[in-house]
Amino acid sequence: MITYRTLGGVELSDSDNGRTFSVLAHPKRVALLSYLAQASPNGFCRRDSLLAMFWPELDERRARRALNQALYGLRQELGDEAVVSRGQDEVGIAEGVLWSDVVAFRKAIESSSWTEALDLYRGDLMPGFHLSGSNDFEDWLERERFSLRELAGEAAWGAANASAEQGLHVEAAKLARRAATYVDSDEVVLRRLLTFLSDLGDRAGSLAAYVAFAERLERDYGAEPAPETTEMVAAIRAAKAESVRRGPPRSPSQSYGEGVIVKPAADGRSDYPDPAIVGVLAPTMVDGRDRATAGSPRTRALIGISAVVASVAAMLLLAAISGRQADAAARLQSFGVFPFTVVSDAEDQEWLAFGAQSMLAGSLDNWREIRVVDPRRLQLAADLDGNELGARTALPDALALSAEAGAGTLVLGDIVVQGGAVEIVVRLYDVVGGRELRDPIRVTGSRVGDLRPLLDEIAAAILSLSGSSGVVPDLRSATTTSLTAYRHYLDGLERFRVTDLNAAVDDFEAAVVQDSTFALGLFYLAQALDGRDEYGTDVRRR
Repeated sequence: MITYRTLGGVELSDSDNGRTFSVLAHPKRVALLSYLAQASPNGFCRRDSLLAMFWPELDERRARRALNQALYGLRQELGDEAVVSRGQDEVGIAEGVLWSDVVAFRKAIESSSWTEALDLYRGDLMPGFHLSGSNDFEDWLERERFSLRELAGEAAWGAANASAEQGLHVEAAKLARRAATYVDSDEVVLRRLLTFLSDLGDRAGSLAAYVAFAERLERDYGAEPAPETTEMVAAIRAAKAESVRRGPPRSPSQSYGEGVIVKPAADGRSDYPDPAIVGVLAPTMVDGRDRATAGSPRTRALIGISAVVASVAAMLLLAAISGRQADAAARLQSFGVFPFTVVSDAEDQEWLAFGAQSMLAGSLDNWREIRVVDPRRLQLAADLDGNELGARTALPDALALSAEAGAGTLVLGDIVVQGGAVEIVVRLYDVVGGRELRDPIRVTGSRVGDLRPLLDEIAAAILSLSGSSGVVPDLRSATTTSLTAYRHYLDGLERFRVTDLNAAVDDFEAAVVQDSTFALGLFYLAQALDGRDEYGTDVRRR
């Protein structure tokens, strides 16, 4: 069966036969296929409506000819059985020939299969797609994007409620935050999030969500939250103060019953936002009594001091959060570059996912004023989140992981390899608001072997957006002029990532044999040798 994905990007594949499709190079055919696959509940569309939507500038005779040519092109690509007619006036996609992620997503919503729906929703419908001269299609596409985004929010709320009912409060809070990102300018949704988090005991997280929303509302619209929202926030703050008055914080593991602990980030700061903060100001009971009133006078005094310390710590945390979120410019100085999505008509191209991530992060990291999250940390986070190398990380998940790593700007990239040519598309997102910061950055090249010149172009565009000045260094001179050495180095990084230290040592040694001045190769060779000496020769991540 042919697979057609349009959520989070447009992909057309046939895993059964290994076919590739050139239809993606024809925007109007892509638009027509998307509309036929998604628009009509009964599977058929009237030809007259297609003429008006896709060829409004042509008279009826020429428009019908154009439609017939487009349908012929789809049949040539997908097979004669894929596009079917009903009478003379209707056309559609045959059931059982083409699988559409949008259709599957809507069915999952109808059956309340929330987890399945969230797995299918990888992002907006056909992001960045534009069909000039077809205003009706553009209007339809925007309506569909909004509708699907709302349904994704419904799925996230459904999954959040289910997790809360099972006592999985950490997961419930994460899903609720994800639900709110789909309609981040809707104050009704914000109030729902505040109530949900507060009911979980996460009053600090609730207030942090409000701070982020208020800052975004002021920045984008010059407006303030509605009175209903500010009254709700005042009530949450009052409840928080009452919790502090009544007693000290309980530990995260007590709050959740899941053994959650706050772990420091690699740079020594606490990861933010960390759902383990949930319930830090909730009262703790001993034998039915408030812990603040239990025990000896000395115990009560110590507990009272602890409560004051917890209150001050919470206020400092909120102040720090507010300060970070208020400084939008600072967010453009810290980047989280995720492994790239790879779509290739050739085998053995998965190395590009981690290789391109490593190269782009390395290029950005040359700037003193720029902070780049360690690519290995984001790769590990994506691994733990269930993503395979070369597969797309869902935008909400990538935003959450970037926030936890302390990045202000999320960098997601796609690499499309076809016939030896390569196109790289990079998108930048504000981690706090989730909005795309600029039009996608697109670069193309005729060779897939060495992506470094293309990634230098992308780095220059990103640095320009961040306000950094200077000439982007040539990655080849900053790393190695030997492409063979660099390929061995990238292979070594992938083996090092999965803790296959024996193979990593071999690859890094091969890299430095090709170029003995390759500093990064020598550094990671030493790292791999140290790891092998410490943990033994037969080391693999399990």
